[in-house]
Amino acid sequence: MSAYLIARVRIADKDAYARYVAVSAQLVAQYGGEFIARGGASFCLEGDGFDGRLVIVRFPSAEQARAWYESPAYAEAKAIRQPVSQAELMVVDGIA
Repeated sequence: MSAYLIARVRIADKDAYARYVAVSAQLVAQYGGEFIARGGASFCLEGDGFDGRLVIVRFPSAEQARAWYESPAYAEAKAIRQPVSQAELMVVDGIA
């Protein structure tokens, strides 16, 4: 069953974050992930909204999403992202 990674990111240093974007895109693909939304324009229909970057990635399974996140290669990418941004990452199962 597909699973979706949903990320909300507030970026403090756009230049440094751009390096993370380049690295993470390759890693997502290696784990079978596909970007559904990646920081494009968004608007709130209800609630408080969010003014940061929104990202949605479809993985073949929740296990693949976890494998990507816990991989040594992604640990290197996180080391680029974490000092220059604040993020919330969640994984939710898709509909079978």
